[in-house]
Amino acid sequence: MSKRSALIVSFCLLTAGVHIAASDDPKPAAPSADKGVEVKPDDLEDYVLKGDRFVVNNFSLFETADPSMVVAPMSALTLQATVKDKNKPATHPVYSGYQRPYYLMVVGLDEKKQILWATKLDTSTQQGGVGMLNDQVVVPRGTLKATATLWMRVITHEFPGSPSPP
Repeated sequence: MSKRSALIVSFCLLTAGVHIAASDDPKPAAPSADKGVEVKPDDLEDYVLKGDRFVVNNFSLFETADPSMVVAPMSALTLQATVKDKNKPATHPVYSGYQRPYYLMVVGLDEKKQILWATKLDTSTQQGGVGMLNDQVVVPRGTLKATATLWMRVITHEFPGSPSPP
């Protein structure tokens, strides 16, 4: 066998071995709220978005026609949710009044994964507290009906010296 043939066979075996090892993984990685998740609008009401230090749930998404928009038929798209900070309350006096900020980025996508609308909801809460996320976006009427998927991501600021989650 020539050197070139041996290299080709070695490459094929290496590639096959990597493929077999990758396919032996029984569970795919769970979606991460820190990286972004996709949810169908019909599943949003019961959806729970979990991270190491927070839980976002109690979602509400609805579209309300705005009769004052006569020239261009527009509506208000309203998105609401609650966030629970899972950190233990701070015991050090310096951190006891600290409000941790939370940002929920939401993008509405159509069937072809094209962006229809986007928003950022924000709130802050003390460690162990609960906050309300709420925002309205003005969109053309029927935008919610055209929304096939919601992409969501939570961003929070980690304060130096904050306690670890329970």
